[in-house]
Amino acid sequence: MNIYPKTKHEKLRLTILLILLLGIFIYQYAIPFYWYKKYIPEEADIIFQSLPKMDLVEAIEGVTKSPYSHVGILIKKNDSWYVREAIIDVHDTPLFKWIIRGRLNEFAVFRLKKNGNQLFLIL
Repeated sequence: MNIYPKTKHEKLRLTILLILLLGIFIYQYAIPFYWYKKYIPEEADIIFQSLPKMDLVEAIEGVTKSPYSHVGILIKKNDSWYVREAIIDVHDTPLFKWIIRGRLNEFAVFRLKKNGNQLFLIL
């Protein structure tokens, strides 16, 4: 059994498949990795995201009139960043895993100002 393409049609089909797989990889991991590296976390940052669409998520976003349906607080454990969140139970999720779980891999971070109690947008 030969897995290498022989005809022009087979080569074109393989090329399209590889480009599609590369695009999926870039969308799912490379873009979130860029934002993950660009973001400079601090302990107790409040991080928001929109989870993938479902009835509960749409209800939360509708009632709160917010584009975000999920929130967590950043913590540092063993020199790695985690988001303390409540999904089913309260647990710590690695920051990068938390980012890629969100809808469109987008997130917003708010931080308390050092000299007061105002929140301001970081990313």
